[in-house]
Formats: sequence, C-alpha cells, structure tokens
Amino acid sequence: MRIAVIQQNKKSCNDYSDYIVELLSGYALQAGYEVKAWSFAVPAAAQKFSSNSVVIITVSAKSKFSLRWLYTVKLRFILKRIEPDASIFLNAAANNYAKKQSLFSFDDEKYFNKSSSKTSAQKYTSRNFGKYVRAQNNLISFSDNVFASLKKFSPEKKFLLHKIPYTATSDFHAVEEIDKLLIKAQFSENKEYFVCLVNDDEEAAFITLLKAFSKFKKWQQSSMQLLLIPKYENISAKLSEKLASYKYRNDVKTLHAFTLKETASVVASAYALLHVPVCEADILPAVIGLQCATPIITFNNIYLREYCNAASLYASENNFETLGDEIMLLFKNEELRKQMVDACKIQTALLTRKTVAESLWKLAETISSKPETT
Repeated sequence: MRIAVIQQNKKSCNDYSDYIVELLSGYALQAGYEVKAWSFAVPAAAQKFSSNSVVIITVSAKSKFSLRWLYTVKLRFILKRIEPDASIFLNAAANNYAKKQSLFSFDDEKYFNKSSSKTSAQKYTSRNFGKYVRAQNNLISFSDNVFASLKKFSPEKKFLLHKIPYTATSDFHAVEEIDKLLIKAQFSENKEYFVCLVNDDEEAAFITLLKAFSKFKKWQQSSMQLLLIPKYENISAKLSEKLASYKYRNDVKTLHAFTLKETASVVASAYALLHVPVCEADILPAVIGLQCATPIITFNNIYLREYCNAASLYASENNFETLGDEIMLLFKNEELRKQMVDACKIQTALLTRKTVAESLWKLAETISSKPETT
C-alpha cells in the first residue's frame, strides 16, 4: 500500500497534522515500509517510491495564488506521479481531483468561524472549506466536539467520522517517588516545581503564565519553582527578554537541549503541569501531562475537558487572575492532588499510542481498498 500524506509547513497551534504524520511514519517503519518526503527541488521523474511506502508532501506557500496553484495544479500532478492507494489531506485542505479514496483531517474550527487570527493558509482553507467538505466522505479529527461542530456547519452532508485522538509516546509515563527525588535534585535544587511546555514565541500566553505564577508567589512565599521546557526547540529571544526582567526569575528555569526521556521525567516529577493554550485545540501538552500522571491546571474549554476531565483544574476565564486562583487551590491540597493523579491514570488507560496508530493504519487500508472515485 502506498499512502500520500499532504500537510502544510506552517506550524499549527494544535500540532495535529504533525501528530498524524508521526503516527503514520512510526507505524510504517515498524511494518517495514519506507517513509520518504516528496522533494520540490528534484525532478518528478527522478523520484521513486516503493509499492509499500508513505510519501509526505509538504505544501509551502504564503500567498493565496501560490496556495491555489499548489493545491489545484501542482498537487494534482504530484499525486498522479505517486499513484497512491490512499491520500490523507491534513490541515483541512484538499485536492478534490485525487482519484483514489482519501481521508480529510479537520483540526480547527477556525476554518469555518469568523476568527480574525488566521494564517494566510487558514484563510485560504476557510474560503474553500465548504467545497472540501462536500467532496470528502471520510473525516478524521481528535475530538467528538469537532465532529459536532462540523455537523452543524454542514447538516445535510453524511460523513464517515473517525476519531484519531491525541496520545503521547510511551516515553511519557508515571515514575516512582524515588525517581522524582532524583529528578528534583538534578533540575530544581530538590524543590517542588510546576512545569510548562512553552511555545517558542507566543508572547501573550507566556506573559499570562508568568503573571499567574507571580500571583501564586505573592500569596504563598514558598520555594516552589517553575520549569520551562520549549515545546519545539528554543524559547525566542523576545520571551527570554521578558523572563530576564521578571520579578521571580530566580525561581524560573528554562531547560534547553532536552531529550524526550528527560522531558518525560521532568513532567512526571512535577507538582502540576501548567498549560496556557494558544488556541482552544492546543491539546498535546495536556495529553503529555495526563500520561505522566501529573495534574494539570489550564483554561476551561470543551476540548481540554473532553481529554482531561477530572485530571485538571480549569480557570473560569482566560486570564492570569483565574489561572493563579487554580494554582493556589491545588497547592498543598494533597487530597485533591491525589484525586487528580488517579484521574490522570483513568483517562490514559483508555488509549495508547500503539492502538491509535493501528486504528489509523487500518483506516488507510480500508480506504485504499474502496473503488476509485471520479
């Protein structure tokens, strides 16, 4: 089976396209498939793909014209060259001329609402979203709430909806108390700490986080620290400047050049994971906390509640004041914290990455075996 995966290169706030690519690539490699990227710099005739392969096509364009040309002209030619048995279109954008059956990934309600905070790619997708939805039958997403919104958007369309939820790798898991002591000795001077996975350059979210921590420190003169782990590579110079002038900067540490195993250990040893979502569907950091059995403190939205349930405390409003209130509520309330740790284990027992990857692969196999569409 040959699978084509089409994604956009622009970082999405919710990581879903990267997550789907990671699921497929990992499963394919374990199954003995090759995973290759389509190169726009190499002539099409020079690019060869085995019959058992996953081909990742990354669409990169900034203007509306370039995106339209890539999706309606160039991508049609590429798919004809690859001849995939199944195509998976990510970022809610598709080429409707694909001959083989396809999966359509819907990952953000911004595509059909009036949000002003859209990237150029999201604006392009929004203008064409109705056409994409009408042409596709099989949709995947991470949330039942997304599907409910989609049905409201297009009530006349009968979809085959497939939930492919977020999971973290097996590196992320609960650790024993003795291991937590070792981690604290290594990274937090033997002190308790909160942890946060920080987006590289999301200034508003970063300031909200620091102000919430300030409120906590003013209320409770404790030795509690805040450890920051860059979500991608490094925290931007702009955020580093904010931190340099922060009143409680001596209690905040940024951990760079971390391995996946180190990140998992630090998250699993934290008193709680603080998550300031940069959009409503920014779920993955919370899922990582769940899998590490680390209580979560975040904002209140339908997606985070769907995933976290009682494993999280939810700020009633999206501001630092209410987030700080929830931090103070959890601090030194060991009974509440124990209940949240137990809730983490209940939530993550429902799903594993292996089972989710298998479900996605079987779905691709099912799609590939269906008759061609016109």
